[in-house]
Amino acid sequence: MKRLPLGLIAVFVIPVFFLFGGSLAIILSVSFLLSSKSTLIAAVPQSNGSFRSVYNLFSSPPPVLGSFTSSVGMGDARTLTLEQFFSKYHSPLAFYAKDFVYAAEKYGIPWQLLPAISMQESSGGRNVPEDCYNPFGWGIHKSGTLCFTDWEEGIDKVAKGIKEKYINGGLVTIEQIMSKYNPTSYNRDGSWGNGVQFFLDELGSFNTP
Repeated sequence: MKRLPLGLIAVFVIPVFFLFGGSLAIILSVSFLLSSKSTLIAAVPQSNGSFRSVYNLFSSPPPVLGSFTSSVGMGDARTLTLEQFFSKYHSPLAFYAKDFVYAAEKYGIPWQLLPAISMQESSGGRNVPEDCYNPFGWGIHKSGTLCFTDWEEGIDKVAKGIKEKYINGGLVTIEQIMSKYNPTSYNRDGSWGNGVQFFLDELGSFNTP
C-alpha cells in the first residue's frame, strides 16, 4: 500500500486539530471563569456575628464612583416601597422617599440603610428637635445638636457622611457601623444595631399593594 502524500494528510489532519484544539481551549476558558467567579464570591467578607453585611443589601453591583447618573423616578419600586413603609409609621419622611433613593445612588450606599437608621433614631423623623430636620441622630451628642435646613439636606449630608466616614473606611456591616455610630450601644447590648437590622429586614420583605 502506498503512503499517502504529506499534502493530503495535512488536508485531513489540520482541520481535525483545530476542531478539537479550539473546543479544548473553550472548555478550559469556561472552567477558568467559573473558578474565578467562585473565588470572588468567596472573597466577600461576611460578619461572624448576628449582623449581615451591608453590601448584601445590594440587588445589583454598587455603581462605579464618578459614573453616577440619575435614574430615579416616582415609579421606581424603591421609591414606592419607602413611601408606603414610612406612611405605615406616619413618618413625615414618606414625602421624601425619592430623595433617599437618589442619595443612595449618588453616593453608592444601600438604599435601605438611611431609612432604617432614621426609624431607629427618631421613628422616621417623628421625634426630632423643632426645625432641626435631622432624623438620623447624626452629630447629636452632649456638646450640641447638628441640624439641617430641610429634610433634603439632611438626607444628602448623612448619605455622603456614611459613604466617606464609614463604608470607605471599611465599616460595612451593621455591627461595624454601630461601633462608631453608637459606641455606647455597641459596648453594652447592641440594641441600636438590632433595631436597625429589624427595619432593614422589614424593608427587605416589604410588599407594596
